[in-house]
Amino acid sequence: MTEGKIQLLRLYERQSARGTVFFVGKLNGVRVVVLKDTAAEISEGTVAVWNLFDQPDEPEPAEKQARRRSRTSRRAPAWASDPERHPDRPPEMPTSPRARGSEHERLKS
Repeated sequence: MTEGKIQLLRLYERQSARGTVFFVGKLNGVRVVVLKDTAAEISEGTVAVWNLFDQPDEPEPAEKQARRRSRTSRRAPAWASDPERHPDRPPEMPTSPRARGSEHERLKS
């Protein structure tokens, strides 16, 4: 039945808290909402008039943005949290040059 047709839009029927039926969807990446025009004059043969509006994306709450940032931030490797379970963990390296010893001292031994 849809052979040879191109789907431009898929709408999802929703119901507001007050019971008003409306439709939402995306059209070429733009969020749209379809609302029934209750003030429109209905002519013979017409059941209802619906209007299509673009709906700007709502800004994300700060906590949702923070969660997204924490998911995408660099994570420590698995062996860092439990070195006993990960034998392929790299050896501990002292971080300061003094603790590592100078290059000259290492070459002497």
